[in-house]
Amino acid sequence: MLKGIVLPTLLGCAAADYPACSAKPNSGSGNNFVQKFYYDPVWNTCFAFKYGGTGGNFYGSRHECERRCKTMDGPVCSGPGKNSAGPIFGNGPPTFPSYCWDDVSCPKNYSCFNGMSSPHCCLTFNKEAYAQGNAKTCPNGVAAAGENQSYFLVTVGKSCNNLICGSGYACQQVNQ
Repeated sequence: MLKGIVLPTLLGCAAADYPACSAKPNSGSGNNFVQKFYYDPVWNTCFAFKYGGTGGNFYGSRHECERRCKTMDGPVCSGPGKNSAGPIFGNGPPTFPSYCWDDVSCPKNYSCFNGMSSPHCCLTFNKEAYAQGNAKTCPNGVAAAGENQSYFLVTVGKSCNNLICGSGYACQQVNQ
């Protein structure tokens, strides 16, 4: 008789497993515009767009889109361009685990960010743009529009033309 420990197999799905995650936003046909979301693999996040009401591809909320498409072990650095560079260790590579405060520096125009198990040098401009776009308050101090699930997700689009602002809200372009 065979005795032992049975370990469950944990399965995860990468964004590529869902065709809608890699599809470009499609507003569909129709003129009854509502706010929907699509996954952008360059930024590793979901952006809002105007959906016309018939056909097309979309997710109903940013939370649903990111739950389906954003991988838990996704990249620390996101955005266009050469968004990451190797960290520079002052006293040689440290022992695991290592963090940004462990004598780590980054090349010019890059900043250190802690990943799951090691520091990463990310393009500073992209990280600042991401942080500005996902802030809970707008530059004018007004609370940003978004959705509350178990945490707050700001509604962001690539431009103001992609957003439908509710009563009392106005789009603010915080970066290009």
